[in-house]
Amino acid sequence: MLNVTKSQYGVYRFRQRIDTNLRKYFNRSEINISLKTKSLPEAQAKASIYHKEFSAIRFHASIHFIDPSVVQKLVDKFCEDVLGVVTKPVEVPKVSSEA
Repeated sequence: MLNVTKSQYGVYRFRQRIDTNLRKYFNRSEINISLKTKSLPEAQAKASIYHKEFSAIRFHASIHFIDPSVVQKLVDKFCEDVLGVVTKPVEVPKVSSEA
């Protein structure tokens, strides 16, 4: 189910709660942006793209052996492309390659 809502002005919005483990990368607890359309099919198409991109970030973050800097790069790209904002750098802990 896509999180598409209609504003009081008839414009659709995309809303997505950000998982607790991802909030340090996004610096926010949810994504809530205008889809800039009053057409439901167009809004659903845009929201589907955003949802797939966010799901990819969620998947990569769930892989425990992935370098956190990879997740940060995915989040930065998502924020820039979808939200139109540049995230401020977050101190990401280094993963030790020694076992």
